[in-house]
Amino acid sequence: NSRFQREHSERVKTLKSVVKMHLIVKYLFTSFLVAFIHGEVLLANAAASSGPATKLKAAECSELGFQSADLSCETCDKVKDVLKDQDTEKECRRCCSPPSISSSSKFASATLRYCDCNIRHFEDVKNFIDKNSKSFRNLKVKHTARALPKLSLANAKGKVVETIDLRAWKTQDIVDFLETKLD
Repeated sequence: NSRFQREHSERVKTLKSVVKMHLIVKYLFTSFLVAFIHGEVLLANAAASSGPATKLKAAECSELGFQSADLSCETCDKVKDVLKDQDTEKECRRCCSPPSISSSSKFASATLRYCDCNIRHFEDVKNFIDKNSKSFRNLKVKHTARALPKLSLANAKGKVVETIDLRAWKTQDIVDFLETKLD
């Protein structure tokens, strides 16, 4: 009986993983097709959990049905939108990686937007704002009602050319990124 329960539990877990991946792939394909048809360029946004969470190892992610090497945190936003399942989204965020921006890209200015209503959930971003943000002369920090922490990067003409979701970023990652990317 116990062996049957274990096997049943494993089958259910495997089935859930397959269903998750099927829905993710279906949604991503649809999103890509719509963007391609409209000639839009999808910008990669990093996304993260609403609190600090330990990243999982690749093997653990694989057991959950996620390929961490290829999983952008932007995908987790889509998982949240499609599946409406917070547990799956949290698992996804523990396996995803923020996108990398071309190493040659430099930006004239940046604006970090956040809202007091939710910044407590993003401790690393709050720490950056409180302790590090003033050291970047080309960085504006703006409170925006109901905004999740995002970094908008602008060219020399002031046009925003990239927006990055900072929810998954650690304080030092934000510092390092801005030191490298801001003129």
